[in-house]
Amino acid sequence: MKTILTILFAAISLAATAQTVQKVDTVKNSIQVMPIVLNQMEKDTLYQITIKAFDLSIGDTTSGCNTCVEFYDRKGKRIGAKNVHIPFSIVNKWGTDDAIIKEYVISFLSLFKRK
Repeated sequence: MKTILTILFAAISLAATAQTVQKVDTVKNSIQVMPIVLNQMEKDTLYQITIKAFDLSIGDTTSGCNTCVEFYDRKGKRIGAKNVHIPFSIVNKWGTDDAIIKEYVISFLSLFKRK
């Protein structure tokens, strides 16, 4: 009986350990992405991004716009940034929903949105 109880408690503790989820301190207006190591030497792991659009000219039907994508770790520390050009074909579909821009940037950077 003692052996059965020991095995049972060991199985329960393993199950509880397997369900541990890392807490992510979110940055305001950030998009949670699947973790990816950006810099192995510094042990920087990307958990979230923010996107800021700029250089958008009203009436210009050819150039699109640029975005500054900032990378953040699990604790909300900025670990990098990258400029991503958004072509006019995507900007033209933008409208009032930012989802098209978010999806384009995430796809362009080969990231996956966290569920």
